[in-house]
Amino acid sequence: DNEAQLRNVMQILFNDLDSPIYQSIVIVPQCPGYHGDPDDYKWVDTDWEQGDYRVGDVPVSEPMKLVVGLLEEIMADYSTNEDRYYVMGLSMGGYGTWDIIMRNTEMFAGAVPICGAGDSSVASRLVDLPIYAFHGDRDEVVPVEGTRAMVEAIKAAGGTLIQYDEVVGGTHNVWNYAAEKEGLIDWLFAQRRTK
Repeated sequence: DNEAQLRNVMQILFNDLDSPIYQSIVIVPQCPGYHGDPDDYKWVDTDWEQGDYRVGDVPVSEPMKLVVGLLEEIMADYSTNEDRYYVMGLSMGGYGTWDIIMRNTEMFAGAVPICGAGDSSVASRLVDLPIYAFHGDRDEVVPVEGTRAMVEAIKAAGGTLIQYDEVVGGTHNVWNYAAEKEGLIDWLFAQRRTK
């Protein structure tokens, strides 16, 4: 319906009329399909309940290929600052955020994955990328262990730019907490891609 992805976080992010988000191009893709059917399209074709997955075992999903293609078109067709591309996603989009930065690290200046998971075995790819991750410690949809594993693996690989806010008592819907986190958007927009 190209509207469902505009609920929750997007509404909150645009509440501050002085936000730098108003000086940017904002792309909010909706994954085609997935209406509770585990065989339908997802940003990352993995079982969310497993948390950690391996990018070598999970091919890039068709919807994710389209998003990367769209970003490449925008880079080619619009006057954008390619040192300031950011990504944020929640739940399935949290998985998508981890996945896109693991596979396209050089494309982004910063990332905010919310209640998702990634592949901790390739965390070394992310040591130079500013990341602010969020997860609720009582999430019953996506296990918090997936985010914990990513954060710990990035730090173990020498990453010092990772920040993590584990919301005590937080369930799966910590995205509003994240979106309302004071200074988050200013932090994100202050990041620049290193070459």
